Amino acid sequence: TILSPIFRLSETEIGIFSFPKYELIDNTFVPTSEETNLVNNFDSITANTLEHFGKLKFYPILLDSIFKGKNRPKINYYKKDSIGQTQILELGLYVDECLEDYEYSIDTTEISISDKLLFSSPFKIDLVFKNYPKIDALLQRNYGEQCYDCPTSLRKQKTFAKIKGTENLYFAYADTFPINNKLETPSRALILIENNNVIYLWYEEIDLFGCSCL
Repeated sequence: TILSPIFRLSETEIGIFSFPKYELIDNTFVPTSEETNLVNNFDSITANTLEHFGKLKFYPILLDSIFKGKNRPKINYYKKDSIGQTQILELGLYVDECLEDYEYSIDTTEISISDKLLFSSPFKIDLVFKNYPKIDALLQRNYGEQCYDCPTSLRKQKTFAKIKGTENLYFAYADTFPINNKLETPSRALILIENNNVIYLWYEEIDLFGCSCL
């Protein structure tokens, strides 16, 4: 997709994340995400459920079959203060009672534990890397009452870049570097500021709290 979040969940696990999407068709929820279709066509998600429950399961030969005779795709990654490029390696699936996500592992040869990776894109996006306190204040003002059953980390969001050539398009994040393991919902966002109002054009978070279990 145009924008995808990157999260580091441990010293050894960092990847590009995607989350299952479902559409209600004839009173049945049907998966619509490309990753779900890929994994379903390759291997039943329910296969080896107990063996892999609560663990990240990679499908090493899945992308091999798709890119047979071709190099794996390159992807641009965006850090808190710079841009880099890496290669997608494998597609994996994580399922437990509260969380389901897909993760593309990436080549970390030139990526260190201290690098603050935030999102990826197949496109090169020109950014002005800077924090904007006035926009951070608008994000705080935009923050609504928190649901105590399902806490979020929206209050922790702050800007880190603006799209070059624009005056109202900003990237923001909530994170605890170097590892995303202290916030309930680390997040990534692209926001539009219009008449001092915050409009989310893109937003992704990973639910580490387990709100879906409640």
